[in-house]
Amino acid sequence: MKYLDLEENNIKNITGLEGLSHLRIFYLRSNQIVEISGLDTLRNLKTLDLSSNNIKEINGLDNLENLRQLKLNHNNLTEIKNLANLINLSEIELDHNRITEIKGLDKLINLEYLSLCNNQISEMKGLDKLENLNSLMLKNNNISEVKNISNLYSLRRLSLFNNKFKDPYFDDCFEYEELNELNDFLYLKSRKEGLKKLIRH
Repeated sequence: MKYLDLEENNIKNITGLEGLSHLRIFYLRSNQIVEISGLDTLRNLKTLDLSSNNIKEINGLDNLENLRQLKLNHNNLTEIKNLANLINLSEIELDHNRITEIKGLDKLINLEYLSLCNNQISEMKGLDKLENLNSLMLKNNNISEVKNISNLYSLRRLSLFNNKFKDPYFDDCFEYEELNELNDFLYLKSRKEGLKKLIRH
């Protein structure tokens, strides 16, 4: 078996997967899972969707070294951690949680898509090592300043809509989907007085 969808089954604990070592895609959306466990034998897993559960902590994923896509939207997460072994991850979705800080991503050098919309993040940091990141989604947070993105050479899509920018101009305009060059993006914002310092961050 390579595909398994257990969405909306009132599952509370993940068990009985020992014989599914060839599983590639696993959907566990909309259950009652509180803790990530029982996945150690799924070493060939490529996609894991645990959205819309009651998960409070990221753990139990250390053996999933071939994982490419991880979705943990609509949970109760407060911290990004325990992802260092997942070096092949290319996409992470952590929308609609209670995360306050971007961290724990330094080892994920193959990450291309990161979504942290609808959290409680106040500062853009912890992104320096993500040179392959092409999409960064941070709308509906508490960010007041754009900084620490000068190393994101591959960035092509950036969403910062509905944050806490002091200048309302940026709240209206921070939704870019076709960035040809990061430098063009930085230059666009540097035209506003006082924002040339962005290039130095």
